[in-house]
Amino acid sequence: MRAIKIDDRAFNRMQAQGKSYESLSLALKARGINIKASTMYRYITHKETPNKSVKKEIARALNCAVEEIF
Repeated sequence: MRAIKIDDRAFNRMQAQGKSYESLSLALKARGINIKASTMYRYITHKETPNKSVKKEIARALNCAVEEIF
């Protein structure tokens, strides 16, 4: 049986920068994208997949490239 690989790059980057789901949500709100903290949790933990523009904004809020976290 194969082990399921968990992609936690976005979560690790968020933790390393001392940010929370709420602070990321507020950073995106400042850029005009309204995403609740609970939705941000689902995006960061890869339970849901955001669209391309939201991925770019999340990466910008985490100071990295999209490929580094998604």
